[in-house]
Amino acid sequence: IRSAAEDSALLLVYYVGHGFGYQEPGELPRHYLQVRDSEEWAVDAPHGRGFDPYQVILEARKHYRGQLTGLALMVDACNASYAVKVVGSWGSPDMEYRTAWMGSSRQELAYDGCFTRELTALLEGGVPKDRHPQSSLLTHLRVTDLAALLDNRCVGQKPVTGGFQTHDPAMYVAANRAAHEAITRLGLSAQEG
Repeated sequence: IRSAAEDSALLLVYYVGHGFGYQEPGELPRHYLQVRDSEEWAVDAPHGRGFDPYQVILEARKHYRGQLTGLALMVDACNASYAVKVVGSWGSPDMEYRTAWMGSSRQELAYDGCFTRELTALLEGGVPKDRHPQSSLLTHLRVTDLAALLDNRCVGQKPVTGGFQTHDPAMYVAANRAAHEAITRLGLSAQEG
């Protein structure tokens, strides 16, 4: 986050791996990512809950006021929708930067890297006008575009999105190769078209 803030950039973070949901009585549900040194399912251990990037993002806003252009977090892990309410708290005017989040699953298991494989195929091939959710040939793809395209592509998984200003066209996560190829065929450049 610090490096992206120093460059006034949009930071894209992608995680694929294990994750689980947990909720303390009277608190918001939490989604923990199980990184290398996490104790599996040890929710009562002081350091066993895994990594909570959502809380890190909330805390980071205090330190990078006006520096970070935006942050997009994409998570391919089981039970991603446990993060929905925490991600919802990013959506306030005092957030200091725009955010976009997409999780690969609601409260289901995320099987076999299916979401990541399907997302990679979309990004590699691009999205032509007839396949885009808005029936438009957009030069850039946002998490909301990708979630609609990935819906029902993995058995038992339904992507979920959230954040603050996720529909902002500047909050894109990838260039649309199909659009750039079409623009090139017409003899234009992306800056002109």
